[in-house]
Amino acid sequence: MNMTSISKCNMSTCAYNKEDSCHTLGITIGPHGECNTYVHASSRGGFPKVKGGVGACTASSCKYNNQLECQAPKIDVAIDDKHADCQTFEVESKQDVLTFKDEDNAYKSAEQRGQSM
Repeated sequence: MNMTSISKCNMSTCAYNKEDSCHTLGITIGPHGECNTYVHASSRGGFPKVKGGVGACTASSCKYNNQLECQAPKIDVAIDDKHADCQTFEVESKQDVLTFKDEDNAYKSAEQRGQSM
């Protein structure tokens, strides 16, 4: 499995951004699709030869999130209401969502009927 790459980031005030490209090893996407790694600073950080990627994603409602890992082929990060947001974030359809609670209830229901899951 490969880390999801950041194809573009327009957050020019971020310490990790140089020429619309992220140069940190891995960013964290927050629960609402925000880039939690964004650092407003005039000094530059990161590594010039590194192309940024998504290290973790806590946006559980995103269709690309699988066990806190981003499964999108690539993402874009851009400004949204004065903060950095993952522009690839897409809310998962309610029909496609199976939560741990749903899975646990299905297991208990099957167990009560004498079936195995």
